[in-house]
Amino acid sequence: MNETRETSFLFRTLATFGGAGYFPFAPGTAGSIAALPLAWLAAVSPFSGIAIAVILSALAIPSANAFSEAKGEIDPKEVVIDEAVGMTISCIGLGTNFYHIIAAFFFFRFFDVLKPTPCRQLEYLPGAWGILMDDVAAGIYSLASTYILFWLLPV
Repeated sequence: MNETRETSFLFRTLATFGGAGYFPFAPGTAGSIAALPLAWLAAVSPFSGIAIAVILSALAIPSANAFSEAKGEIDPKEVVIDEAVGMTISCIGLGTNFYHIIAAFFFFRFFDVLKPTPCRQLEYLPGAWGILMDDVAAGIYSLASTYILFWLLPV
């Protein structure tokens, strides 16, 4: 990495969501799991969920940009703060029912891997916007799917 020691530590810690991105296999899933405490807070109310998602997104853009530029890759697998944003969006206002949050997790992972339109197209946005926005879209799909599922099958 080609950055100063201070910048490197700060942006590495943020971009890898506290190091979850260094998990040896499925770092995106590890980042999503690491985000579950924030996702639970996002589930408490729409206000807290939106606030957490906005703050995480504001941290994601510069940290993902710095990390990817230093690493010389467009979307390094270690950058998982985008998964934290998407997982948080997946739970906005769901309530703290365990089943709802677990369903949101699985829906999010499904949509993040499958990348339905426009998720795949959003990956081509420049820099950190491309890293982040496909997960934002997957989070929105997940949130909608979870609401529909538990509207149809109340638990």
